[in-house]
Amino acid sequence: MSDDELAELRLKKIGFVFQFFNLLPRLTALKNVQLPLTIAGASEGEALEKAEEMLRLVGLEARMNHKPFELSGGEQQRVAIASLN
Repeated sequence: MSDDELAELRLKKIGFVFQFFNLLPRLTALKNVQLPLTIAGASEGEALEKAEEMLRLVGLEARMNHKPFELSGGEQQRVAIASLN
């Protein structure tokens, strides 16, 4: 596979949850989940809607606007998982 094909495969088919969740500290949970969707080509509105949905699915609807340092370790892990979709 070419480098571009491998990058697309990684983007669309493989998710990573790191020991340290690699959330961007200046972004809210919502923006941390929205960013990969935007990078993958979703419009801003689509990415926002999907990010909100994913955070609801992992039980963080009340914590969407919190930054990583305001979340527990388990909540940070759920944000990382939500960002895989």
